[in-house]
Amino acid sequence: MLACDIVPAELKLHVQDRQALWREAAERVRTLNLRLGEDARKRRALIKRVETVPGVDPIVALAVLAVFAEGIFFPSAKHPASYGWLVPSTFQSGERDAHGHITARLDRAAGDAVAR
Repeated sequence: MLACDIVPAELKLHVQDRQALWREAAERVRTLNLRLGEDARKRRALIKRVETVPGVDPIVALAVLAVFAEGIFFPSAKHPASYGWLVPSTFQSGERDAHGHITARLDRAAGDAVAR
């Protein structure tokens, strides 16, 4: 379509610029995915441990580890879950107590990674 004379030159340049941006973004995503995979392999045991939390899959586990890698200290064991918003939904009725998916997301960047 860009090769035909019907498309104005200014529009052709605009489309070509956008195509270049998309190619650069795709390359960056590929590079980041490779790094993420390498990091996941190095921390496999830790990721598996985080996955024991109800509703946590490998991507959520990596996002949680990224949030807590900042080295923040918490006053009690309950605080980290709420800091990372890693709280499973709870369904209770009488003696029945069931847990489901995570009720909220991590910070905005991590949340984008784990959004379902």
